[in-house]
Amino acid sequence: MRRRARVARLARSLRFHGRVEYRHVYSQSGGAQFCVGPTPDLDLLVVYAEVFERDRDPYDFSLEAIIAHECGHQALLRNPQLPAIVEKLPGRLYEEVLASLVGSLRV
Repeated sequence: MRRRARVARLARSLRFHGRVEYRHVYSQSGGAQFCVGPTPDLDLLVVYAEVFERDRDPYDFSLEAIIAHECGHQALLRNPQLPAIVEKLPGRLYEEVLASLVGSLRV
């Protein structure tokens, strides 16, 4: 319950709109995933158990950085000015980098 509350509070502080879920399983996805819904209010941020292990490792990404990255994906999709930028990028790797940059600005 503490993890759920912490994740939800952090996502809201980073301006995530939609549902936030914590799942006490290992996903092998890096710790969190942004899932697009039909509207921003139905978007989903899922945070998995391994994110808390990564957060404890000072040489890995923090919980805040991982959630901010996923919030960056939502911003890239939902902010009316940003999808045009993403469409011009040659590949998924650039979108990942841009999501991290947008997320870092939110932090």
